[in-house]
Amino acid sequence: MQFDVLIEIQKGSRNKYEVDHESGKVKLDRYLFTAMGYPTDYGYIEDTLGEDGDPLDALVLLPEPV
Repeated sequence: MQFDVLIEIQKGSRNKYEVDHESGKVKLDRYLFTAMGYPTDYGYIEDTLGEDGDPLDALVLLPEPV
């Protein structure tokens, strides 16, 4: 199975970006004020919808950040 994932958080980053689905613009949603970053690339699967009304979340497990 293959599908596209839009990455909102890059592995090792402390920034979380979010896509405004109405405008298509990307904005900084939050910043972690801790010494650690996110452990893996995180995003969502395009053209899907979960029970909460948001696109389905996805973790991208690769040795290096996308």
